[in-house]
Amino acid sequence: MERRLIEERFPVQKVNEAAKAEAPFIRIPKINNLHPWFARRICGVARVLTLSAALPDDGEAEEALKDLTGISIRKGTLPFGALYMFQPPTEKVSEIVERLTGKRPEEIIVIDPMAGGGSIPLEALRLGFRTIAADYNPVSYLILRATVEFPAKYADKGLFERTLEEAKRMIEWSREELGDLYGEDAENYIFARGVNCPHCGGLIPIVGFGTEITKKNWKGKFLEVKFDKETKCFEAKSVDRHPKEWLRKTRGGVISVECPYCGRFFALRGRGEDHAFARWFREHARTMEGIIEGFEPAGEATETLLRLHIPLVKQVGSGFVAVANDEGEIKRFAEAIRRLADEAQTSDLLDYIPTDPIPEENRWASSARNLGLTEWYMLYNPRQLYVLAKLAQYIARRATKLMKEDTEFGATVALYLTFGLDKVVNYNTIITSWDRSQTSIRDSLGGLGIRNEYCELVVTFPSRSLEWALEPNVAEKGEFQRTGGGVLPVLRALCNWFRERELGDRTTVFLADATKFSSIVGQGSLDIVNVDPPYFE
Repeated sequence: MERRLIEERFPVQKVNEAAKAEAPFIRIPKINNLHPWFARRICGVARVLTLSAALPDDGEAEEALKDLTGISIRKGTLPFGALYMFQPPTEKVSEIVERLTGKRPEEIIVIDPMAGGGSIPLEALRLGFRTIAADYNPVSYLILRATVEFPAKYADKGLFERTLEEAKRMIEWSREELGDLYGEDAENYIFARGVNCPHCGGLIPIVGFGTEITKKNWKGKFLEVKFDKETKCFEAKSVDRHPKEWLRKTRGGVISVECPYCGRFFALRGRGEDHAFARWFREHARTMEGIIEGFEPAGEATETLLRLHIPLVKQVGSGFVAVANDEGEIKRFAEAIRRLADEAQTSDLLDYIPTDPIPEENRWASSARNLGLTEWYMLYNPRQLYVLAKLAQYIARRATKLMKEDTEFGATVALYLTFGLDKVVNYNTIITSWDRSQTSIRDSLGGLGIRNEYCELVVTFPSRSLEWALEPNVAEKGEFQRTGGGVLPVLRALCNWFRERELGDRTTVFLADATKFSSIVGQGSLDIVNVDPPYFE
C-alpha cells in the first residue's frame, strides 16, 4: 500500500507553531464561539492532518500541502497567524488532489465518528472532501450541524442574513419586554447570599471577595458595609478608599464568621448540612420549588427571596455602585419574582422552565445536588429564571413561524439564536462567581466551585449580554478582529467560506454511537478516519 505524506513528511514543527498561534483566546471567529464544548481541536491542525493523510508521500505533495493548507503563508499575513483564517484555494485543491491521488476531492471520504465540536469535519469539508461526522451526544450533534452541515447547505440561501435579521429582532424584543427588570445603567450585578445569624437573627450579606471589588483603578472599587446592632440592618456603599474588613472569618475544617451584630461566631461553610451556606441553598431550593412546582403566589416567597438574594453591587461603566439599599433595584427584582410566579400559573411559561431533575450521575453538578439543588431551575435566581424562560419562549414561537415558511431552514435560524441564549445562560446562574482580578463574571461551565457571591448579566444592556453573545454589529460589518466571542461572526465566516462552493451534499452528520458506526456507513467505504477520541471515562 502506498505510504501517505502524514507517515513520512508531516511538518510537525510548522504545525506546532500554527497550533500555538491559534489555541489561545484571539479575536477571530473561532467555531468555539458558537457554543461551549469541552474539547475542540485546533482547526488549522485538523486541516493539515486530513490533507496529509490524503496525499502520497513525495516531494511534490509535501510542497502542495504547505500551499493548500496555508502553512507557507508569510508570517503576519493571517490574523494572529491562525491557519483557521486561511481559505484553501478550491480549484487548486481540486486540481492537485486529483492529479496526485487519482481521485477528485468529492470522491475522498473522510470520517470522524467522535466529532465533538466539529473541527475535523469542518476542515475536511473546506478542502472539498466528502465528510461524515457523528457524535452520540445530542448537544454535540446540534453543534456539528450548525458548524458544518447548515453553513454548507444554506450559505447561498441567505442563512447568515436571515439569522442576523432575527437576532436583531430578538435583541430589540428583549429590551422592550425585559428591560424594566434591571436598572437603566446596570451592566452586571454582584449578588451576596443573605444569611441570618443563628444567634440573633441579623441579616448578613456574604461575599467571597472581601472589601475589594476589582483590582483595577475603577470608581467605587471598594465595598464598605456598616451594621446597625440595634435594628439588625446593614448599609452598603461603594467607596474609593480601602475600608476596614467588615466580616471576620476563621478557617479550619469549618469556615466560621463573627456576627457583626451580636459578636458571636457561627459556622458559615463546612462539611455536612449544619452550616449557614447549606441552609441558604435549602431555603432557596424550597422557595423556588414552591413557585415553580407548587404554583404558590409571589406573596411570602418574595420576602424570602429578597432576604436570600441581595443585589449588593452593580457595575456601571468603569465603576461600581452599591445597591443593596436601593429601593428601585429591590422593586425591580421583586417584580421579576411576581411575573415568574404569575406567568408560571397563567401562561405556557412553565413549558420553557427547565423542571427536569439533575441526574445523580451528573458529576459536574454534584456539588449543587449535595446542597439541595435537585432540579435544573434551582440553579437560577427568580429574575435569571424568568428572563431565561421568556427568551426560550420567544425563540420557540419564532421558530414555529420560521418553520412554517421554510421547515429546516427556519429551524436552523432558530438554532443559532438558541446558541446565543445558551451563552448568556452560562454567565447567568447562582453558581457563577466574581473574578475581581479580571473584573468579570466567571462562567458556570468553567467549574462548579460554588462561591459565597454570584453574578447576574443584564441581558438587555447594549453591547453586553445578549448583544455580546450574538454580536450582530460586528458580524454585519465583517469586522472579525473585533469579535469578543459572539455567534454571528462565526456564522458569517462559515457562510463566506462555503458560499458558491455547492458543498451541501458532501457532508452528512449522524447522531450515533461510534462503536456501531460500520452498520451506518457500510464496510470498505472510507478513505480517511481522522478522530480525536475522548480521554475521560
